[in-house]
Amino acid sequence: MSIEIIEEKRRYQKVVTIIKGLNPTRALLKKLKKKLSCGGTIKNGEVELQGSHKMKILKLIKDFK
Repeated sequence: MSIEIIEEKRRYQKVVTIIKGLNPTRALLKKLKKKLSCGGTIKNGEVELQGSHKMKILKLIKDFK
């Protein structure tokens, strides 16, 4: 299982962090949003978080393992 973390710019130069390869559940989304202090959603089987959080997410994933 590989996890892919992508940052992309959307409308008005806003950055969104997309996490692919996880099993997206509401509980996981809630934990990530709380830890990172941001908004987010689940779309098309991917977790989308508002803002640039790539390095923070990498650290959180390493801590979970």
